[in-house]
Amino acid sequence: VIISREGHVVTSYHVVASGDTSGDKIVDRIAVTLQNNQSYKARVVGYNRGVDIAVLRLVSDRQDFPPCSSAIPSRSASGSWSSPSAIPSG
Repeated sequence: VIISREGHVVTSYHVVASGDTSGDKIVDRIAVTLQNNQSYKARVVGYNRGVDIAVLRLVSDRQDFPPCSSAIPSRSASGSWSSPSAIPSG
């Protein structure tokens, strides 16, 4: 789910985890494909393994990504319920 015009994306931690159950290891390469089939490289900017959430940043000079309407600050507040969804395909 895109949450900012700058390309921040919320997803599940297990989508970016390397599969190593011994610790917090993140995959080296992440690609995000948008609904319009455009693909971008991404990097992890934060995560919480315990609640299975991660925040990515799309690697792009673009600053006009369309955020999810529920991610617009005027429509949400700190502590609002959120649920990321993703389909790992790697």
